[in-house]
Amino acid sequence: MPTYLHLVDYTAEGLAGLMADGGTGRTAALRTLAASLGGELLHVWWSAGEPDCVAIFELPDDVASLALEAKARASGAVADSFRAVRLMSAEEVDRLRTIAPEYHRPGTSPAESAGGGGRS
Repeated sequence: MPTYLHLVDYTAEGLAGLMADGGTGRTAALRTLAASLGGELLHVWWSAGEPDCVAIFELPDDVASLALEAKARASGAVADSFRAVRLMSAEEVDRLRTIAPEYHRPGTSPAESAGGGGRS
């Protein structure tokens, strides 16, 4: 199952909710949220700086990760700076190395771009 890193900044309302529920209460709520999407909360931490909260989830796919983000942002408790990052295991990186897509940079012919290098 894919792993996602979620970086969250609270709104004033969200911070008030964290203070009311406490860390263990919010952890339980995140576990329930992940389970409702067919996933699992792996870890959650709060920080004294930005972001306010870092959570790592295993979720079925990108759509589930986006659904989690949409639900959190729609609550008004988290800021629009919410970010989700798809994490890759060492095995996924190894698999990535075996894929050789055909591509050429804009404004060049395929022959000119052969050999890769440079930015797209």
